[in-house]
Amino acid sequence: MKKAMGVVWVVLLLIGLAMTGYADMTKKPVTAADLASLKGKWKGERVILGSGTKFPVDMEIVSGKLPLKGKLTLYNVMREGSKGRTVVFGLDKSELTKDGKLLIKGERFQVELLLSTEGNKMELQGDHKFEELNGKLFLTKK
Repeated sequence: MKKAMGVVWVVLLLIGLAMTGYADMTKKPVTAADLASLKGKWKGERVILGSGTKFPVDMEIVSGKLPLKGKLTLYNVMREGSKGRTVVFGLDKSELTKDGKLLIKGERFQVELLLSTEGNKMELQGDHKFEELNGKLFLTKK
């Protein structure tokens, strides 16, 4: 029993340490002045709420003004009874919300992101909805 409790505490400690990496960065609303710095390639993951399942994501932004030009690529997208597939969305329906989130919308998806910075490191983090799945999205600029 003591060994099991020890394992639980170690797991909780590791989760806490992993979360601190995101907490240390300064989160801020995305402004029109930030758009030019978002140009480039981003890599990360989407985490499905409930299951915690993680899937890779890439984004490439090729313009520095709204509406953004580029693509968001979701990998290993599965539907019941099918193998994972790659789905690519354009960024042409993007805007800044009143509360400073970068909103990217499509026919079957929506992403709302905040910008986090620490030195030269940039991350976009937020919520995503794809078809009937909701989750979190984490992207780091490469």
